[in-house]
Amino acid sequence: MSTVFVEGSITGHASPKWKNPGKKDKKQLNKQLSINRANEVESFVQEILRRNLSAQGIDIEFAIACTKERDFNSISIPAMGVGDLTTLEEGGGDENANEATMRRVDINI
Repeated sequence: MSTVFVEGSITGHASPKWKNPGKKDKKQLNKQLSINRANEVESFVQEILRRNLSAQGIDIEFAIACTKERDFNSISIPAMGVGDLTTLEEGGGDENANEATMRRVDINI
């Protein structure tokens, strides 16, 4: 069985616009939303890669950037959320910007 070593990252984003955040801080809500998005995509990517590559007789090892421990029996790609930091900049500082491309997850492998 051959082995593939992969490094990557998954970054969740959120648009800066909230129609009605209520009494909650919209920056905090965006941060949590982007983290949730990234974590969901991380689980999906891990499962798909594990299933497809194992079926082809390929072991896959994922690296977590700057980790102290490496457990190559499990797949892990670091996932993080950045809230609306990037998308606010992309929208030219417009806090009402709400383009579909702002609500995304970036995968880098």
